[in-house]
Amino acid sequence: MAKEVGAKTLENSITRSSYQLDLPIVESSSSLVEDLHTSRKILDGYKESIRDSESAKARAEVKLSKAMELVKELTLLIERSNRNKEFHRKNIEDSKIDIKVEENGEYVEVRRDLEAAKEEVSRLKLDLDSVLGEKVEVEKEEVKIGFRIEEKLRLLESLKKEIEVANEEHFLVELGKMDASMDCKEIERMREGEGEEVLDYIVEKNKKIKKMLEEADRSKGIEVELFETTSDVEMLQTQLNLVKKMERGDKSMSRSFERGKCTLTVLKEVTEAKKEALASLNAELFKLMMVMDELRNQINQAREETGQLNKILSKNDVKIQKLNAKMIMAKSKLEIALSAKERVRSLADSLAGSLEKLKKNKEAAKEEECLLIAQKTVTEMETQKTKLEIDEKERELNSNLDELEKAKQAEALVLEKLESLIEDKMERRETELKNCSTITISRFEYEYLSRHASLAEETAEKKVSAAEAWAEALRASTKAVLMKTGTLMRVEGEREMSRTERSFSTKRLAEDERIQEAEAESYLFSKPVRKSTPVQLGKSRRYSSAGTPTFFVIKKKKGLKLVKLFSRKR
Repeated sequence: MAKEVGAKTLENSITRSSYQLDLPIVESSSSLVEDLHTSRKILDGYKESIRDSESAKARAEVKLSKAMELVKELTLLIERSNRNKEFHRKNIEDSKIDIKVEENGEYVEVRRDLEAAKEEVSRLKLDLDSVLGEKVEVEKEEVKIGFRIEEKLRLLESLKKEIEVANEEHFLVELGKMDASMDCKEIERMREGEGEEVLDYIVEKNKKIKKMLEEADRSKGIEVELFETTSDVEMLQTQLNLVKKMERGDKSMSRSFERGKCTLTVLKEVTEAKKEALASLNAELFKLMMVMDELRNQINQAREETGQLNKILSKNDVKIQKLNAKMIMAKSKLEIALSAKERVRSLADSLAGSLEKLKKNKEAAKEEECLLIAQKTVTEMETQKTKLEIDEKERELNSNLDELEKAKQAEALVLEKLESLIEDKMERRETELKNCSTITISRFEYEYLSRHASLAEETAEKKVSAAEAWAEALRASTKAVLMKTGTLMRVEGEREMSRTERSFSTKRLAEDERIQEAEAESYLFSKPVRKSTPVQLGKSRRYSSAGTPTFFVIKKKKGLKLVKLFSRKR
């Protein structure tokens, strides 16, 4: 009975613990955690919207101040135009009194001025109407923003209350968890105590069974002895029968018969003693059989009790497993909620870091733009300087070429004169050769001719070497200019590529942030979030610098002038 009472108390405690830690509570705790996260997200959104509304309010105030200034300026202009109108009217009235019909031209001018003033007044009125409409719209927006702020504040208060309720429910869930853990520990202790009692009871039953088995073995030995005694009694009866037959057959055997009688009496006494022993053995066997029946009944009862205890223990194990499963589910849901919270925090940190990176990239891009602008101005100045130097060198070349042409023309004239002189002399000498076979040349002519020939060769060689050196210098200068312009173009192209890459990186970071926000919202909210359409990135155009077409034009001019120079040399 005590064991049955213990089993019932165990079942009651398990049912209590199962009622205390039911799955809906765990589910409600997990849903509360999710609601907390969503409410925090909504709070952040409301805070951002409040900031946006404040910024919109500030912008509206700035617009209002500008509109008020415009209104003041327009009123001043209207007053001025009204004054001018009145002044013109007075002038017109005076002119009507004083001026005659001949002064129609001045009247037309005044009329035109009046029409222009009227147009200005109408424009000012239109501007005033538009400004007033903008003012009314701004006031309406202010009222709407005020209503939105009030609604958001109410929502904030309701969310705060819901958060407090959720915190209380979370506290209750944790208390239930603690009670369930205490109940589980008590159930385990009860189970251990009942298991020890059952083991002691089984050990005692086993001892009793062993004793009964030993008594059964003893009864078996007694049965063997009884069987032996019965066999001895049967042998003795057969011998008695033989003795009786012997008495009938032979009288001479009387003495042996007497002896047989004595033995018979002895045998009868022995048989009677053995019969008594058999009767006592049968009584003991009956008692043993009764004891065996009782032992069997007790064994069956013990088996039934052990089966019931095993069933109770299996039920307790199943209930404990269910409780453990519920505890594991609650722990997993709490872990999921904590991981979601950590993920949201990490997302917030990553967004803050990405914003800082974007700000730094923006500042770096601005600094690079300033540097690029400065470098661009420097390169433009250098290109202008190189253009001026090239123009000066071209002028010098043209002047030198003109001098060379003049020198060539002078040389050509001198050569023509020399050729004419040589022809005259040749004719004279031919006439002289007819008279004599030798030609006499004066020393002065010989020296003159030899000296001028050597000088002409030297000057020609010097001119050729100077022209070649000039051409090489021009080529080197043009190559240097081309190298400078090429390096500048490369640097500008690399900078433009770095700008485009930075713009792409900033856009990618912005897209990654949007994707992360969308993932966080989809993870926190149960409703499906629409996929954000990817922003189409514009193709990066590589704009050519302003100095490139002039560079190509200069190159063409250089090529033409060099061709002209070499053609002239030829």
